[in-house]
Amino acid sequence: MPFLFPGFLKKAVTFSYDDGVRQDIRLASCFRRYGMKATFNLNSGYLGATGRLMHEGYSLCFDRIRPDEVKTLYQGFEVASHSVTHPDLRGMGNKRVREEVAVDVKVLEQLSGQTITGFAYPGGLYDAKLMLQLTRLGIHYARTIQSTGSCSLPDRLLAWYPSCHDADNRALELAQRLVGEKTEECRLLFIWGHSFELDKDDFDRWGRLEQLCALLGGRDDIWYATNGEICRYLEAARAIKRDPSGYLLNCSMLPVYWEEGDKRLVLPGKKSGC
Repeated sequence: MPFLFPGFLKKAVTFSYDDGVRQDIRLASCFRRYGMKATFNLNSGYLGATGRLMHEGYSLCFDRIRPDEVKTLYQGFEVASHSVTHPDLRGMGNKRVREEVAVDVKVLEQLSGQTITGFAYPGGLYDAKLMLQLTRLGIHYARTIQSTGSCSLPDRLLAWYPSCHDADNRALELAQRLVGEKTEECRLLFIWGHSFELDKDDFDRWGRLEQLCALLGGRDDIWYATNGEICRYLEAARAIKRDPSGYLLNCSMLPVYWEEGDKRLVLPGKKSGC
């Protein structure tokens, strides 16, 4: 479809980080410094917990953000659900999924002051039944951990594949390509990770993340958006219809930026749909 991102832009960048650990404080500061937008996926059942985690041979601090810190720390970013206790949700009945997702959403909405419609699959594990269950609970998008290695737009928002993990060597390559290319189609760089992994000492992970943000930041040809902002815009743009006379109908509440040939249009949103 011939839509563009807001402001008639063709490039977008978003980040997604899981678990709500204390390393998010440093990460959020870095994102703010470079004007990045991000989504943080939290487990309400573990907020305030302390301890360490063995991850791929590294013993890492795994202290969680306290409930009273959520609203301030994530101000200007998006808070999304990662379930209450991070279980494998596949095969669970509707009642158990509701307890893990709907309860998480309710608690996080109270703590953050945000309306939550996004989700990150615990362990990246999902199936068709779980996708349907999430839809019934009001979830509009859900991030997986399978990387595309590209800047393509998602085919399915409830099985949203990111471009790559932040430790992937392709992250900088994709960022350099996005910054340098002249594209005719919308391109989205979607990087995910866990901020606790940035403490690993196999290489300077914090330094490389800052290098990535410095490369991407401060550009007038990139839309910096949260996962949820991109989801809502794609839902609106993909729902554009033509009436029998060829008139374009935007039934969403968001303005959609449109390009056909040498014409650029802003299709205004409607307050009450079509």
